[in-house]
Amino acid sequence: PSPPDLIRGSILLALLASWWRLIQPMTPTHPRLHLGILIVLAWLAVIGLDFLLNAGIFATVFAEDWEFLLSPQDLFRRIPLGYGAFLVLAILVAWVLGRSAGAAPMNALAGVRVGVRVGLFVGAAGALGLASISPAPMGILVAWFFSYFLGAGVAGTVLGAGMGGMRIRALAPRVGGFFVACVAVAIGIQNLG
Repeated sequence: PSPPDLIRGSILLALLASWWRLIQPMTPTHPRLHLGILIVLAWLAVIGLDFLLNAGIFATVFAEDWEFLLSPQDLFRRIPLGYGAFLVLAILVAWVLGRSAGAAPMNALAGVRVGVRVGLFVGAAGALGLASISPAPMGILVAWFFSYFLGAGVAGTVLGAGMGGMRIRALAPRVGGFFVACVAVAIGIQNLG
């Protein structure tokens, strides 16, 4: 990695470390380790969905030669930054769910409801912000919006199930299966298209 990439990565890690310290007071009913594992599971589910969306369903949008996008090699090198953004999204959904704990019974359905609400705002803000500073075509903006909208919904589903009492031993294989299914479907779409 180049020095600017290392600097960006260090900044991201510092931000994540500060957010990690804030999580415990916001979710007093879940021990920090349990919540951390749930966040990692939610993050993996979002990465799987992102692979399905961007390497499968929206692949043709990104395959076109858009002037404002980086070269494919540079895009590939920066994938960890994008996955870092999804980790921040999972932390945000966990924080919102933790703040709403007790208002209603917590389960996967409650989690997805909160997640899609978070994703609606994060996705819309991101797409509008990108549109305001770049010549991004509508296809890219739509893909950007849906990546965050659906990603936050998936994160909410995983976090809601875990915060609602589903054991990690039961949840982890389901997340793993979802991840593998997303990758398999994306590969299938690539081979068909």
